[in-house]
Order: sequence, then structure tokens, then C-alpha cells
Amino acid sequence: MICLVLFSLFAIPNVFALDSTFSPIKDAIVVSGVPHKNWGDYYWGISSWSIYSGGDDMIEYLYYNISNIPDGQRITHAYLYFPEWFIESWLNQSHPNYYTLNEVLDDWDEGSITWNNQPSYNPTPFLNKTWDEINKNLDRCNHTIYYDEPDSWEVWMCFNTTGDWYREIPRVPNITNWSESWYFDVTDFVRDHYETDKIINMNLRTNADKWTYFIFPNKEDPYSDNMVFLRVEYEPIPPRSFESSLIGLLTVVGSVFVFLSMFSIDITDYKGFMKYLVGMIIFIVILGVALAVIVF
Repeated sequence: MICLVLFSLFAIPNVFALDSTFSPIKDAIVVSGVPHKNWGDYYWGISSWSIYSGGDDMIEYLYYNISNIPDGQRITHAYLYFPEWFIESWLNQSHPNYYTLNEVLDDWDEGSITWNNQPSYNPTPFLNKTWDEINKNLDRCNHTIYYDEPDSWEVWMCFNTTGDWYREIPRVPNITNWSESWYFDVTDFVRDHYETDKIINMNLRTNADKWTYFIFPNKEDPYSDNMVFLRVEYEPIPPRSFESSLIGLLTVVGSVFVFLSMFSIDITDYKGFMKYLVGMIIFIVILGVALAVIVF
């Protein structure tokens, strides 16, 4: 029996890392230049900013449901992957392009969202990255600089195709080598929502001095499966750690020692009785802490 108790205290459960990949339930852009139009069925996701439009002119909305991740898991990593993308940007800007992700606070309908009725979102981004800070693999990308002074611009084209990047040739579906993708680390945001509503609702915005366009496939793209994926890695939360079990066991031993030492106390007078009473209280407190550490 003693061996069984010790085994249950010290056994370290096996923890297996798991992962799930989620496609967006809905994705859509809103466009300031046509504020009443709905673009929910448009096959491109676009986030852009242009000085010529006075600010944000296209914002991408993304919505994921991660409820099929079982309860009782620890989210270890979560990444928002862009397997295919295209950047066009002004060259001579005083600061680099910024890419931000903001938490969307309200639900929205893909078939009716517009610039005018877009949902409210937290104005403080939970992720704010410059071009140089983004995790991206440029090895498979084409880079072109166009000189048309003073409006020189550059293009990064990272699409899985040997033909024209936008339509003519169907592209290779579903990149499985995630290291080839541009990605954002959204672990903290996903972890917070896994513990509450299991809904990942966000928008993607860009910012620049003059103009920049960030383009990628939406789920409606008929030529590519490489939409914006959310990949979540997780593992079961072990019921107890080795350290807590050890502390619990030592505390139990300590409480038993205190209990046994009480038998040597002479309780024939008042002082002996008080020692016995204090010892009993200490024993009960220590034993309670020990049980709490082991159970919880």
C-alpha cells in the first residue's frame, strides 16, 4: 500500500504535444473607398494603407473557432500563417511598414460587413510588428524594385506558382512546410481566448508613411488552398508535477513527525496541556497544507 501511495505521488504523467490547424470560419475585407460595399466573397485578403486615401483604406477581418481543442490543455504556441502573399510598397518612407493585429470586440457577418458597419475593435494592437520584425521566409520570393522617381516602389511576390502570380495558373495547394510561410506569433492572444470563449476574432491592418499593400488568398480563392491558417500547438495539463508531489510528501512526513512527538508531552499540568494543544493545531494545519498540495 505504501509503495502504491509513493508511486502515485511521484509518478510523472506522459505529456504528448498536439497541434491543430484551423481555417477561417469567415474572412472579409472592408474598403474605405467604397464604404457601403460588402467584399465578403472576394477571394483576396488585402490590408493596405495609403496617404492618398487619408489613412486605412483596406482592413482584413479574420474569425476562427478553436472549440475542438479539448478542455484541460495548455496552449504552448499559436501562429497565424500566410503561406502565400504579395507586398507592394513605397520605397522612400521615413519609417518601416507596420503590420498590426487588433482584437475585434463584436461579432460580424461575412455577407454584410462593410467599412461603414465594421465591428468595434480594441484600438491597441495585441501585435504590432515592423517589416524587419516579422517572421518571414524570403528564399522562395521574387523581389523587384521599380524606379519611377520620385515614386519608386518595391514588390515582394511569394506565391506558389510558376505562372502569373494572380490568376492564370492554378497554384500548388496547401503548403505543408510551415517554415516557408510568413507568420505572426499569436500565442498569448489565443491562450487567453482558449480559456474563455474559444473564438479568435481579429483584424489585420497596415500602416506606412505613404502607401503599402499586403495581399494574400482568402478562403474563397478558387485557385489555392493557402488561406490564412491558424496553427495551435498544445499539450494536456499534467494533474500534478513532481515538485508539488515531493513537497506534499515531505509535508505529510513532517506532520506525522509532529503528531508522534506529541506523545512525549507530559499533559499533567497546564503548561503540558497547552503544548499538546499547540502541537495538535500545528499537526492539523500541516496536514491540511499537505493534502491541498497533493490534491491540487
